[in-house]
Amino acid sequence: MAAPATDPPRKLPSMSDQQQQNLADVLPSEDPLDATDFDPVAYLNVLFPNERSLPSLEPRIEDAAEQVSQLDLEISKAVHAQAEAGARATKDIATAREAMAELCTRVASIKTKASESENLVREICADIKDLDRAKRNLQRTITALKRLHMLHAASAQLKDAVAQKRYGEAANLLDAIGHLETYFAPFGNVPRVASLSQDVEQVRSRLKQEVFGAFEKASILSENSTIDGFDAYGGLRDCCLVVDALGPAARERQVSAFVARQLQPYRKLFPKGGEDSTLENVDRRFAWIRRVLKKYRETYAVKLPAKWRVEKRLVLAFAARSREMLLDVLSSGENEGVAPVLTALQKALVFEKEAQQSVEDDEAALRREPPSEESEINEDHLTDAQLQRVQEDKRAKEEEDGLARTKILGALSSVFDPFMDGYISLEKQNLEDVLQRTVSEDAVDRDGALPVLASSVHVFAYIKTSVRRCTALTTGQTFFKLHRAFGECLKSYAARLGGLLDVVDAPQQQKSSSRGARVLLDAMKRHQTEQNESDGEDLAINDAEAACYCLNTAEYCAETAGQLAEIVRGKIDDQYRERVDLTQVEDAFHDVVARAVTKVVGALETAIAPALRKAKTAKWGVLDTIDEESVYVGDVVKAIKRVAPAVRALLSPLYFRNFCDKFASAFFAKYYDLIRTQKRINEMGTHQLLLDLHSLKPALLALPTMGDESSPPAPAAYNKFILSESAKVETLLKLVGTPTDALVERFKIMWPDGSEKDLARVCAVKGMKRAEIAFTLETFGADAATARSAAEEQVRSQSPPPAAASSNDLSERLRLGVSSLSTFGRS
Repeated sequence: MAAPATDPPRKLPSMSDQQQQNLADVLPSEDPLDATDFDPVAYLNVLFPNERSLPSLEPRIEDAAEQVSQLDLEISKAVHAQAEAGARATKDIATAREAMAELCTRVASIKTKASESENLVREICADIKDLDRAKRNLQRTITALKRLHMLHAASAQLKDAVAQKRYGEAANLLDAIGHLETYFAPFGNVPRVASLSQDVEQVRSRLKQEVFGAFEKASILSENSTIDGFDAYGGLRDCCLVVDALGPAARERQVSAFVARQLQPYRKLFPKGGEDSTLENVDRRFAWIRRVLKKYRETYAVKLPAKWRVEKRLVLAFAARSREMLLDVLSSGENEGVAPVLTALQKALVFEKEAQQSVEDDEAALRREPPSEESEINEDHLTDAQLQRVQEDKRAKEEEDGLARTKILGALSSVFDPFMDGYISLEKQNLEDVLQRTVSEDAVDRDGALPVLASSVHVFAYIKTSVRRCTALTTGQTFFKLHRAFGECLKSYAARLGGLLDVVDAPQQQKSSSRGARVLLDAMKRHQTEQNESDGEDLAINDAEAACYCLNTAEYCAETAGQLAEIVRGKIDDQYRERVDLTQVEDAFHDVVARAVTKVVGALETAIAPALRKAKTAKWGVLDTIDEESVYVGDVVKAIKRVAPAVRALLSPLYFRNFCDKFASAFFAKYYDLIRTQKRINEMGTHQLLLDLHSLKPALLALPTMGDESSPPAPAAYNKFILSESAKVETLLKLVGTPTDALVERFKIMWPDGSEKDLARVCAVKGMKRAEIAFTLETFGADAATARSAAEEQVRSQSPPPAAASSNDLSERLRLGVSSLSTFGRS
């Protein structure tokens, strides 16, 4: 009997649901009494479901009482343990607080002692710093006094040395005084230092005047010149030391004056408009400067310091003056013709090379010397005179560094560059003559990997010689203009190659055509008389060979033009290097290559054209028997097997592959169009055409390897293309052979992306009438108006179009012309 229903007990208010859940997670239990949602009534109903279970009530009560007693005992123990733990925790906390208080006391004591120690150290360090500062000041004072004494003594010695003309000693004293002046620059406001500096400047000015005067007296290089005038001043070497000690500005002034005095007679000897000033007598200028340089080497080269670069300055100054004088001569236009300019340029180059080689040893020795150490000068404390001298020395040093980097080569010869147009025109005319002469020969050069027209080899051989000739004269503006002239001639040559591929079909044009065009016209006339006697396939081979020669020649020229541009960039001056460009020339030859490939394909199309005409004129609508293959198939395969190996032997693998791709695409387009334009093909005709297609497919697949069994197999992409195009033709033929009642269903299956226009085309080839086509299109899903319009269009398109020049006719005309080029190659 179930226990009576009572109100469900409430949850303990002391624990929330989250706390009870956390307790269950920590102490999991399967006892129903531990459940958070414990229901006593439900629990009793489970234990005592009926009256027969009441006998077990007493044992249950005893067990519950025992469990309650046990829980009370455990709770009591836990309460006592918690009380003892709380007492211990309180005691431990008190102990920890006492320890922390003691620790804080000790830390405060340590901080106090550290602060006292820091103050003590700071006081000691302050005393030490004061002592160090006093020591440094004392040392600086002693050093300054010593150096002031040295400056005073050196100034007095310098005055005495200058007065007694002891320039070697004066040079050493100037160096020492220069270092001391740098040291005393911040003390310029001190009266004693300022007085000594003023005295030194006065002595320096006097020394400059005396030494420069000595150079003035003894530096004219003539037949009677001598350096004895320096003996009164202690010798030339001591005077040079003085000039170096006076600084870069003084040295630059002295050397410039020296060079100017040596070249002073130059303008008088070669006045403007004089007989010796013409280009024809330019060698007299170089003879005069050679005598000056020779006298310099004999008289001064050993005495003057190498770092002055006097000989190089003489050469560059002579070149600068000569540039002005020759520029006037060249600009006046008095010298007509290329020969005088080239002669003068060559003599200028010879002189520049001699001079460059003469100074190269001294330059190499100077480069091996370690760079001189220069002390930094604080310009903030310098007087105006000192500051001006320092700035002048800086500018002079920069000029000397620039002189070291300046090259003699081109210093004078570059003046001819703007006036070399006549030379460029002459080179261009010679190149055009070579081009005209070699093109008229029409010979074939077979020495390379692939045969090319010999004219291309001759043209680039001349260009190579011309480049060598021009770079021996100049690598500047003239060379840049010459490379442009090369580009113009090469583009003209590309146009002539393209002219050999052009079709000339009007004999009236013979008078105004080039020789290549006249050759094509003569070949056309000759072919008209021999047409019945010649084999069409042999003519196609000749056409293909001639187009291959043009293709190989254009490819060779395009590649060599790129190499020519790189050669020019490697030789030309830096300012023109980025402007060198022959890409238009390369593009022109690549255009010829593309056209030549088309012409080679056209030659093979011409060879198979008779066979395709047979196929087109065959009566496929009334065919009643089926052969293994039609006659035209053998003709097509025969033409391919004869022409393809000849083309393969003349083309590179890359272009032969291109030829195969283009021919395959053109063939399938023609073959598909051949079937599509038939008025009617019956069922037997479709079977025969399918057999023909299967016979043509192996020949097309073997085209890339035809004529060379050792070659690698045809590319997978090419095979895929052949099979794909064959499948399109097969689909068309199979649909044409499908019964009319099943045509729509088969069309949807075999040609899922086919349109209404495609279905109408199939119907037209089947020979269906207009009404039948319209009905079929309506069955396919087209509306009545569209179906009638499409049927009308297909029936009208099946009518024969008016006669027009086909691509085969154009290819045949090309064959007639280009075959003559092959004849020239074999001759």
